[in-house]
Amino acid sequence: MTNDRNMREIWSECEKVGFIFCEILVMNKVHGVPSSYFFKSCEFILMFRKGKYRKLEKFGYKNVINVKMPKGKNKIHPTQKPEEIIIPIIESCTKENEIILDPFMGSCVTKVAKDMKRQYIGFEIDNTYLKNKIIIYLHYKYYI
Repeated sequence: MTNDRNMREIWSECEKVGFIFCEILVMNKVHGVPSSYFFKSCEFILMFRKGKYRKLEKFGYKNVINVKMPKGKNKIHPTQKPEEIIIPIIESCTKENEIILDPFMGSCVTKVAKDMKRQYIGFEIDNTYLKNKIIIYLHYKYYI
């Protein structure tokens, strides 16, 4: 997930290490955030793969996903993403019992993977966002 300013660098670095570009999804945040030029109301999800092509597990989602961003007391992390954006990605791109890796766990939104019968491994460098939020499951491991 990236904004328009960082997209080129992320894309370039992914290709340097052997990932193959698949798709761009747009997370439409509905409400804009002030910027130097236009209000920013979207983020981009760059999808890459390594290895052979694999069809989606679930079809029917569009590449623009409308979401309501967490705010106020519901917002735990400065760059928190809503579950509404994570669920279609997990459903479409993984099968039951496959492992979801979240290297930048933040508020732990990708933990919804456990409810979707996927295994989950997450990393977060800042304990502040994880205090009292982590439940250790036998098959779903969280690493800090």
